[in-house]
Amino acid sequence: MISHYLNINKKLLIGLCNFIAINLICVSTLYSQSENTSSIVQMPETNCEIRVWYNFQVVAIPIINKYWIEQGYSLSHRAHMAFSIRQNARTYSRFMINDQEVIKTFESLDIEKYGNPNGPTFEYLFSKYKQEGHDDDEAYEAIIVSASKTNPIYDKECLINSN
Repeated sequence: MISHYLNINKKLLIGLCNFIAINLICVSTLYSQSENTSSIVQMPETNCEIRVWYNFQVVAIPIINKYWIEQGYSLSHRAHMAFSIRQNARTYSRFMINDQEVIKTFESLDIEKYGNPNGPTFEYLFSKYKQEGHDDDEAYEAIIVSASKTNPIYDKECLINSN
């Protein structure tokens, strides 16, 4: 039975391992840079490089969601997993930012908008979509869709600043 479970979830496991590996490489790169050793993967240094890294994390959500659908995951479970990928990308991105003032600015904006320095909670988003008149399934779908979208204002700033 375990081998059957592993065969069914092989693609998902590979995808999750790749996602985890990327994050572990970034964290290990932090340590190796602090010890003045070289590393294979360069840690994003500028805010725009971090933004690109963040975008790569969330852009995969629709593809992963299609796989989750094929595997029969419930809509609720898929919404929670998509939200977690996005929230982890947010957390890791802020961890990589060197300028504490930039982090404080993001946290202040999140407090103002969501009442939480770490951005919206799953419960916040679900409640928001329910208050907009969506049923439970529509709210879960909206969470999955919103988890895969980035802020075009910040993305545009990086494009302008990189030219």
